[in-house]
Amino acid sequence: NKRTEYLKIFNDIFLWRGDPKLFIAMIKSLEDKFNVDFDTKIGNVRVILVVEENINYFSLFLPIFYAESMRLTQELIESELQDSNKRLRMRGRPKVLLVHNYNNAIEMFNKYKEYIICVISNVYMKVDQEYSQFGGIKLIREIRDQSSDLPILMQSADLFNEKESRKLNVQFLYKGSNKLLADIRTFVINNLGFGDFVFRNNEGQDIGRAKSMYDFEKQLASIPEESLLYHASRNHFSAWLMAHGKVKIAQQIRFLVASDFLDVDDIRKFLTNTIKTVREQRNRGKVVTFDNSIFTEE
Repeated sequence: NKRTEYLKIFNDIFLWRGDPKLFIAMIKSLEDKFNVDFDTKIGNVRVILVVEENINYFSLFLPIFYAESMRLTQELIESELQDSNKRLRMRGRPKVLLVHNYNNAIEMFNKYKEYIICVISNVYMKVDQEYSQFGGIKLIREIRDQSSDLPILMQSADLFNEKESRKLNVQFLYKGSNKLLADIRTFVINNLGFGDFVFRNNEGQDIGRAKSMYDFEKQLASIPEESLLYHASRNHFSAWLMAHGKVKIAQQIRFLVASDFLDVDDIRKFLTNTIKTVREQRNRGKVVTFDNSIFTEE
């Protein structure tokens, strides 16, 4: 009991495994907890909710989240033409909120619901001060009831929970996997909307990539209908726009469903016109450094 009381004076405790990126993650984690209120309300900054009780795992995961988030944010910074926009991109990095139990996770989710872009949750955790083998499943069910399309990664050392993940329409990560870190990194890249937009078919196979808004607009005109519906039904388009700072348009697209349109061509036309508008407005009325690559024939 004395040891428990003593540990309460710390914001969090991590396990050193020889990776220097852990120190950066520790600092960023504390900064995010201090800044998340202001940055979400004023800047519409996105939030990643991580629920993990085991110190071994969150000490391993957190450096990956920050390394990928900062790397991909840096790519967006370099794509900006104005110095002021570069600074805004730097401040717009998604916040990572680390919590260790069901009650804190529900509190954080309800508080930042409209800003959360993904949830990564363990299955075994405390619920009302008691450890539960199904605490994470209870948490994910509650989140799914409120958000049917939010990217969620369920992680567990028990392969039996993979069946539950399919029932809840979430991705599953086996903690005993020999490519655990690679799987975490893949989930972050695919679901945060940074970097290139990867067009996929129904089987999830890569059929094309867009490096810029202009590439994205051109490929939308020719991708197969199955690919268009695959991404639209999973809100991949809105996530990509959100990560690229087009918050208002991304929010509008997010709540549209296939039934709002006459057919697939109508969806394609709407998305193409939306992206074209974003691209045209990006540099309108601004003095930017001349670069041949940013000017299209139009």
